[in-house]
Amino acid sequence: MFPPIEASVLENNPEFAKLYATLTTSILNPDGTTKADPRQRAGRQSKSGPPPPLLRTYTKTLIALIHALESKHSSPSRSLQLRAAHLSLASRSADLTAQLNLLLLHSNTVYPPELAEYGIGVEGDEAEAKERTLREMARVYKSMKEEAKDVKGDLERLRGR
Repeated sequence: MFPPIEASVLENNPEFAKLYATLTTSILNPDGTTKADPRQRAGRQSKSGPPPPLLRTYTKTLIALIHALESKHSSPSRSLQLRAAHLSLASRSADLTAQLNLLLLHSNTVYPPELAEYGIGVEGDEAEAKERTLREMARVYKSMKEEAKDVKGDLERLRGR
């Protein structure tokens, strides 16, 4: 029940004509009620899908089917798991090898500016402090060499598998 609109008004206001056409055709019913009534939408949705108890039954059935398929075809999944574990160990091994190579590379290189902090090349009467520092450095170097040897052994052991 829309009021009649004169044609001249619609011609003079094209945006209003577009709005009026949208309202009368898409949004509102001829009696003025909305086409998007929430009760109608809820009714359509409730009728379009299966009832909730049936959905629960479908879900339980699909879960049982998936479990049955997993139990029958578990050897391929075990194979994939083992392959993934192998790749993980291989990547860890490569990472450790790279770290070890960097450690060995830097252990043979001398950095004079950094050694000045330990008393090497410094003028003065600091012989005791220098000797203490050098002994500590030798101890740390020895422990690093032992750790590098242990890591090499671990890498060889992992490669042997």
